[in-house]
Amino acid sequence: MKIAAIGDLHIGCTDYTDKRTSDFSNKFMEALDISFKKNVDCILLLGDIFDSSAYRRSIDSFATCLHDIAYGLVKSKEKGIPIICIMGNHEFGRGREGGELRILSDLGFVHLLKDTMIEIKEQKFCGISWKNDIIQFKHSLKNLEKYAKDSFLLVHQFISGASFVPKQIYEVDQSILKNWKKVFVGHHHIHEYFNNLCIPGSLEIHNVLELSRGHKKGFVIYDVDKNTEEFIELTSSRPIKYTELIVDGKTTKDVQHSLNEWVSGNAEQHALLIIKLKGKLSHGRSSEINFRESRILGVQKGCVSVSFINNIEDPIRSAPEIRASVNIEEFLKSWFKKDSKKAISYFNELKESGDDFIPKLRDKIVGMIK
Repeated sequence: MKIAAIGDLHIGCTDYTDKRTSDFSNKFMEALDISFKKNVDCILLLGDIFDSSAYRRSIDSFATCLHDIAYGLVKSKEKGIPIICIMGNHEFGRGREGGELRILSDLGFVHLLKDTMIEIKEQKFCGISWKNDIIQFKHSLKNLEKYAKDSFLLVHQFISGASFVPKQIYEVDQSILKNWKKVFVGHHHIHEYFNNLCIPGSLEIHNVLELSRGHKKGFVIYDVDKNTEEFIELTSSRPIKYTELIVDGKTTKDVQHSLNEWVSGNAEQHALLIIKLKGKLSHGRSSEINFRESRILGVQKGCVSVSFINNIEDPIRSAPEIRASVNIEEFLKSWFKKDSKKAISYFNELKESGDDFIPKLRDKIVGMIK
């Protein structure tokens, strides 16, 4: 028996731009097509199949999403290749639990496991949907423990021992899963396997961390008889380019030039460009950078989107520093217009007299300018 284990699909994802929604559907269809050619006997979907509970609020969006993957679901059913799935954290929210998956289950396209067991082609599969409370996870695991020795388990939690997950966010200790024949794990977006755990990862690039670390994307075909795993690597649906720009010692003009130069050099048809800015400017503030100018430059050259992550540390100035940088005369000219000369004259006379009211007056003017 061959099993295709597919991790987080995030169908309908709109991160960076809503024009990427097709990327995630396309990768799912590609994974299904490869699975059919590899003659798999069943397909496992390990949660976060649809990206967000908020996505369900738009029936039109869900209909479009369903249209994009319908061919693959129908083909799988016609071929007699069952799709077994569990719910991930993205299937929850706003009081609606896995609405999309329940629809697909009711239509007979998937077998949805909610802390239950199903036997398919003489193999047992148990599934525990994502749990916010790990005590509930352990309770569900205990109820299914009687099947452990000769069954496959599907879970969607962070498991200890994974290389790419910080220890601080581990949810389940791998030791409590050791009795299972094989455990297929979602929620981890990066592929790895250890002990009796198979973590296929996700099919499509999801965030800049995955980009910066160069993690491979794809899914796993597990041969039950040979107890072997084949990782099928998939390339991204579109060119996705990422860079980090350190702004230390640069002026806003320098940064603008660097942004435009990088966008011009990396823009291409259908590409997504992502730029992260960090550090402290030598002069000016990040609000003075014209990100729209750089974005338009990329879009004009065919990019689907140019996205900026602005982590520039803007300086926090004291009240005296703010007052010192304000051109009071220019403000009085713009405010009093034809009477500006008289206003400036009065202000200067008061300043020369050393009147204690002047600092208060100046602070008021600064407040108005701000």
